[in-house]
Amino acid sequence: MEEGIKKLDKRVKYVNNLGERERKSLQDLKNNKGIRVMKPDKGGGIVIMESMEYEGKMNDILRDETKYKVVSRNEINLAYSKIDMTLTDMVTEKVLDEKMCSFLKTNKPKIPVIFGIPKIHKKCDDPLLGR
Repeated sequence: MEEGIKKLDKRVKYVNNLGERERKSLQDLKNNKGIRVMKPDKGGGIVIMESMEYEGKMNDILRDETKYKVVSRNEINLAYSKIDMTLTDMVTEKVLDEKMCSFLKTNKPKIPVIFGIPKIHKKCDDPLLGR
């Protein structure tokens, strides 16, 4: 099946619908650190937003203490240790096999990253950010 997907992928021809000038303009926008160029959550198109505005909206979202909580790296490591101990117990109790346990364990936990996706279908002139 994987070979069939690879063959199919090679047959697909991507057609660029932008002219050289449009492509350069889009690349210039992409390289401008003062703005963010993003895809909206629904439909097609491009949303261009000032970086400061984006960061402000993201900070507003993250300040909502009913949804987010600041935790220390130590708290994250403790949570991962508890998960690992639970997985080890499950292997001991023969609920999980070793292969599944090693698949589920994380040696180096990564702190998650959040990003906002513009919701232009609700308010085009001032897009909201979804999570």
